[in-house]
Amino acid sequence: MKMVFISPPLDLRGSISSLFQLITFLKFRGHQVALITPGGPLEEEFSRLHIPVWRFPFQDNRLLDWGLVRSCRQFLTSFAPDLIHIYHARSASFGATLARLLHRPYFLTVHHFLEPAQHLDANSPQLAGLITVSQAVRENLVNTAKVA
Repeated sequence: MKMVFISPPLDLRGSISSLFQLITFLKFRGHQVALITPGGPLEEEFSRLHIPVWRFPFQDNRLLDWGLVRSCRQFLTSFAPDLIHIYHARSASFGATLARLLHRPYFLTVHHFLEPAQHLDANSPQLAGLITVSQAVRENLVNTAKVA
């Protein structure tokens, strides 16, 4: 399976450590993986695994740059993923738009409580799964974003 991960900056935090472990495991199992990220200090670790990386300026749900979406869409069209995994809620709008344009399913991993201005479209037909890292984050999604 070909998967692309949309990641926050690759710095020293737990979510990036778990992303690195997940990608390492998936490659070991024979999957093809690519990464869309603003880059960061740990980018070299992903490069050592021969992961194709497309760098972009960090986006959040309030700002959707259509030029950036078009450029990233070209990268994804050439990689042709079967699945998009958005690895941070702040990139949910960006990733969901790419999934919709490419007609691909996506997963979203939520690591933190949603900020008041964040919007999460839990009714998107492309949303194949929603992963929360804790029961507290799950309850926040249920109560704040009305995710069932």
